[in-house]
Amino acid sequence: MQGTAITRIEAPDDMLLSAVLLKLFADRQLTVAPALIPYLVARMDRSVAAARDLVARLDALALARGGPVTRQLAAELLGTFDATEPLDSL
Repeated sequence: MQGTAITRIEAPDDMLLSAVLLKLFADRQLTVAPALIPYLVARMDRSVAAARDLVARLDALALARGGPVTRQLAAELLGTFDATEPLDSL
């Protein structure tokens, strides 16, 4: 194993997280305001898994309330976000 290179995988940067969020919203056919993406990136955990979970929770909450995904909805969710809470409790 002496010839094996060790590489550290860092947390995704803002640009990558933004692209991931846009793709995740598009995969769910959700249109969000462009200003929502940097708002989420600045306040979310820095991982693709966290982005996936956040988009799923926003989609479920918006669907349950019968409205769009908005900054206000995101702020509400992020204020009460608990990664251990199951999605079906929203």
